[in-house]
Amino acid sequence: MAIRYSFILIPDPSFLRVIHTARQILCNQFGCWTAEMFMLHMPLIQYFEEQSVINIERSDVIINVLNNYSNFEWEMAPQKITISEGPPYDLKIKCKDIVGDPFNSLRTHLAQQFNLKGINSEYSPCIQLLENFETNTNIIEEAHEMAKDLFDNFGLDTPFALKTLQLVKYESKLAGENWEQKHWSSDISWDILDSFRLR
Repeated sequence: MAIRYSFILIPDPSFLRVIHTARQILCNQFGCWTAEMFMLHMPLIQYFEEQSVINIERSDVIINVLNNYSNFEWEMAPQKITISEGPPYDLKIKCKDIVGDPFNSLRTHLAQQFNLKGINSEYSPCIQLLENFETNTNIIEEAHEMAKDLFDNFGLDTPFALKTLQLVKYESKLAGENWEQKHWSSDISWDILDSFRLR
């Protein structure tokens, strides 16, 4: 059993409605179902190794850390559609902090407290539109163009507030102990261990 943990951010419902509709259009048009298997979330950090945190579900320390950051106003502004090198390909909406940079501060605090692996200071929150899309160059370029059109004309460029921060545990029997974030596993499952309401 491979186990990984992460933190995710949940946007406000009005933006969720727009992004879910846009993602459904892309998934239906290009036959990419992978993104639909995930709840809509914005990973705050990459997966970090199981051994980096001992008994994370029962850790009062990590709960206290997250409670401290729940007082922040967290607001994001979508910047642009990005496409990963592939195959498989990812289409994402890259986002930027509007009010300060609570993400960087939280990453630093968690890294120091728990010696977490996988925290990248250059990483910025993003929203997946298509994920692990196995296709050729022509099709992904067409999907990219449609995603950019949706971004410009469907409200995906609208700033939005973040309402919830969640601590999540991912599990997979097939992935193996060398499981990395970019590697898709067909039996992935997740549990929300705790949730923190933001301002």
